[in-house]
Amino acid sequence: MIRPKVGVSKCLEFEACRYNAVMISNEFVRHLKDYVDFVPVCPEAEIGLGTPRPTVVLQTSGADNLELYQPTTDTVHTEKMIKLADNYISNNTELDGFIFKSKSPSCGLKGVKVYHKKSKQAVKASKGLFALKISEHYDLIAAEEDGRLNDFQIREHFLIKLYSIARFREVEKSNNIKMLQEFHARHKMLFYCYNQNILRKMGRIASNLEKKDIKLVIKEYAENLALIFSKVLSYKKRINSLIHMLGYFKEHITAKQKAHFLESVEDYRNSRISAFAPLAIMQSWTKGYDVPYLENQYIFEPFPKGIRFVTDSGKGVKR
Repeated sequence: MIRPKVGVSKCLEFEACRYNAVMISNEFVRHLKDYVDFVPVCPEAEIGLGTPRPTVVLQTSGADNLELYQPTTDTVHTEKMIKLADNYISNNTELDGFIFKSKSPSCGLKGVKVYHKKSKQAVKASKGLFALKISEHYDLIAAEEDGRLNDFQIREHFLIKLYSIARFREVEKSNNIKMLQEFHARHKMLFYCYNQNILRKMGRIASNLEKKDIKLVIKEYAENLALIFSKVLSYKKRINSLIHMLGYFKEHITAKQKAHFLESVEDYRNSRISAFAPLAIMQSWTKGYDVPYLENQYIFEPFPKGIRFVTDSGKGVKR
């Protein structure tokens, strides 16, 4: 089983290095340790600010200027933080994902307050400085904050994206058009749940009818892979995908089996169950009937099923 390489804020389950010298308990990160290779980092501690340490904040003097500032020492640590981020990136060129500590002026991925240098008033929101550099460098990465990953749908999307990217890294390393085409074929029903227009474009890219250089083809495919994962999958499109796949079994299943499956789809549509239920029914059919095309589709197991929490099994969908 493939093991994605995932950056993580070190204070999440790895070390008591937060500004107040505590380690943050995070069930998801703890659970994920058996399935990914984590690369922990505490940017503030690693630029020499110590633990515990006086608070740092983001400040601006206007325009796009952004500084990492420690008020109690009246010190700017921007250059040190940028250098650390550059070193981290150079040492981790094939990062598949990152889990950031929310609200941190170094690691926050969304909504970190930025204060005006003169007025000391919060004037806008930004990413933390380290998170900003990570986001700017990696074109294809599954990145989220710890708190948002408590949401079932966000967590599911993160895992789908993370493992799809990790599998795609093998295609990039191979420089093999047949491996790209196999990757696309096995992810087709999964991508169907995200964006069918982009899916069709990715299919044309993978077919490479124009006989382009394989490196250019893989680069173009990667750009669209990032684009198709730019939004959480649509429950309506997932239902469309389920109904589409049902057609492959019309010569095999009974009317009662079909009715049972459609009932589970309706339960999913009405937020009574997660998509795991109708997918499990269909996956059992792929084992009992001769439908080789669907048997290897990643829609059934886009990430290791051991990562799922027991409490996820009854989650429906948010509208």
